[in-house]
Amino acid sequence: MKIYYCCMLGVWRGKKNLPPLLAAFRKLSRNHPRAILVLVGDGPLRSEIDHYANKRIYCAGMQNGMNLARWYASADLFCFPSCSETFGNVVLEAQASALPIIAYDCPGVCEQVIHGEHGLLLPRDSDLETAMQTLYSNPAERQRLGKAGRLRAESQSWTRSFDILEATYQQQLSAR
Repeated sequence: MKIYYCCMLGVWRGKKNLPPLLAAFRKLSRNHPRAILVLVGDGPLRSEIDHYANKRIYCAGMQNGMNLARWYASADLFCFPSCSETFGNVVLEAQASALPIIAYDCPGVCEQVIHGEHGLLLPRDSDLETAMQTLYSNPAERQRLGKAGRLRAESQSWTRSFDILEATYQQQLSAR
């Protein structure tokens, strides 16, 4: 099983919150020697993170276009440990690739994922490993969540997103 995570390596320690993902994967991989974690992105922390490569963690570097789409398509699961996200575009991209999502329940992500419908949303600072183990062990559930996420992604558009944003602004202005 390939667990996929997409980020810019330059922000791994900060807002992308990568250490909990690495810790959870290390625990998961003890019982599942075929599991692989793929990190996509690049930045100043790349050389620091490369030492994990021998532990079934692969750094794919910066990807875009069809190359990025291939990474999504080759994954079984998308883990997103960020606790601060503005829109959650990578989550939407993962859904478009029919990947179930494991993420923290935080703004940006919770607007893209409904817990139990498109993936698993966890309280901040909870251990990702239990959710990873749950979906690792249940291919039918991964498929169900992934299909629902794909349908959700197909219903999204920039026009719809801007309409929702404009309606929110109008509502706030009317409340004054």
